[in-house]
Amino acid sequence: MTLPSLLLLPIAILLPALYIPLGRPYILSNTLALCLATTTLALLRLDSFFTAFLLLAVLLIYDIFWVGLPFLPALSLFKFAYGPS
Repeated sequence: MTLPSLLLLPIAILLPALYIPLGRPYILSNTLALCLATTTLALLRLDSFFTAFLLLAVLLIYDIFWVGLPFLPALSLFKFAYGPS
């Protein structure tokens, strides 16, 4: 490991561990998503359509899980109360 990696290791462990106790702040959520996406792109070579499709599918599932799930009940109640637009 290089020196910058060793210096950033405590931050890399601390930020995800504090995600839930801090109340799921959107800035931390976006930062973790950006780090996950850039790390994945650095590790994978998009040499085929299947690899690109798999990467996008995993990122979509990640996005639905961390961003979409808390808002789905509120969205369905909104549509139920006010009707489709």
